[in-house]
Amino acid sequence: MQMTIDNLNISYINKGKGKNVILIPGWNASYKYFNNLINELSKSYNIYSLDLPGFGESSTPTSVFTTHDYALIIYKFMQKLNITNPTLIGHSFGGKTIIDLITTTDIEVKSAILIDSSGIKRKKNFFAKMKNYRYKILKKMITSLYKGEKQEYLLDDLKKQYGSKDYNEAKGIMKDILIQIVNEDYTNNLSQIKIPTLLIWGEYDQDTKIEEAKIMEEKIKNSGLVIIKKAHHFPFITNFKECLLIIDNFLQN
Repeated sequence: MQMTIDNLNISYINKGKGKNVILIPGWNASYKYFNNLINELSKSYNIYSLDLPGFGESSTPTSVFTTHDYALIIYKFMQKLNITNPTLIGHSFGGKTIIDLITTTDIEVKSAILIDSSGIKRKKNFFAKMKNYRYKILKKMITSLYKGEKQEYLLDDLKKQYGSKDYNEAKGIMKDILIQIVNEDYTNNLSQIKIPTLLIWGEYDQDTKIEEAKIMEEKIKNSGLVIIKKAHHFPFITNFKECLLIIDNFLQN
């Protein structure tokens, strides 16, 4: 299904009956990542999920979005479909948009489930700082020694070597959006979350580390953390049955 929000075509799915539940995918992901969850949860709940702008089958933004801009897309999505008092489930960047939505708008949300959520800006360790330093030195050398196509080629190659997987896969304006978003820190917003919040985390997640989950659990007063043993950043895929049981139990209670 499709709808238009702020001149952007938004692709979404709605399946099932019962209490409202909205699933928000992470960066560079489609709602189809949630297919197994959608199929099972829709047996008991009214499930919605959408492709955020720039991903899946939704339109790409024409300006540099912030996390708040993405949260407002979800806000308007709920308004258009008259979705009231839902439980929000977000993975990675989807969790970060939920944190913004809950703490910066007047939206009424029953509860939240954050799965390996981003939102805490990680402090760079010594090795990360050295990597960044080398990148800046090499970039300066290239721009001073080369011009034109040669410079462009070398700078592009440098970005591929030193950029993250997400950065290298991003195209056009999505690179600028990614830079904007990764530099936003929502640590101070966490204490503003008052609704029941479940944190689900992969034990070996290297994208959003378990230390970040523990910070969220500490700062979100009405929250609990469940660690999925031996799982990484996508426990709802790799450990599907365990995640489904945890999520369903939370929704029932």
